[in-house]
Amino acid sequence: METGFFKWAWRFNAVAIAVCVILVLTVILWQVTGTLRRNVFPTHTSNTFIDAHEQPDQAAEQKRYFGAPNDPSNKGIYALPIYADQSHPNLGISKNNSRDLINYRIVDISAQTNHWLFEGMNRLILDTRMITLSYPDHKSNHLGQLLTVVLEDTNDDARLSGHDTKTLLLTSPHWNWPVKVTHGVISVLSTTAISDSAFDIIFSTSDGTHAARIAIPTGEILSEQVLQTHD
Repeated sequence: METGFFKWAWRFNAVAIAVCVILVLTVILWQVTGTLRRNVFPTHTSNTFIDAHEQPDQAAEQKRYFGAPNDPSNKGIYALPIYADQSHPNLGISKNNSRDLINYRIVDISAQTNHWLFEGMNRLILDTRMITLSYPDHKSNHLGQLLTVVLEDTNDDARLSGHDTKTLLLTSPHWNWPVKVTHGVISVLSTTAISDSAFDIIFSTSDGTHAARIAIPTGEILSEQVLQTHD
């Protein structure tokens, strides 16, 4: 009878130990894979926009709203950014991304007019830089805005994000029109106005770092060179 009891006790202990080992291994595995899970299945992202018209199966709902206007450099003209918040399913896990800049509403209070800077809402604006020329007497002249924009999904992940290549667009000081400067940009390192009709820019692409001079207001590349990291 004692033998049967001890057999039962040993079996119970063995099962208990096995369960504890499994639980410990599960906890360890959960902790070790935490970073990977956050990268692969993030619950909240920014600068990741899904066009509901292009991907209706992914974008569950979208909320759009205006933000505070950019610092007005022209009296009476304001550029109101419009942001998008999205919630969408991904592999059964609920995700959301917020405050993605997708367009500007240009408001001219003096002329009592307003218009969109771009047609439609199917882009992601990652950065907007004012191109300003400073003078020795501390005065300055606002020459326009340089926008870093994702226009298309270049890495085939069914969304627009900072992982896609970017297009640089130049607008007039009054935000009247955007013109294309260049495409395939990874990042913009610096911009410097050198005159009322040109500015210098240093940017990176997949084939290296470029230094270029850009005409204002046409956006034409006047000169360009690829910088080498070694001779």
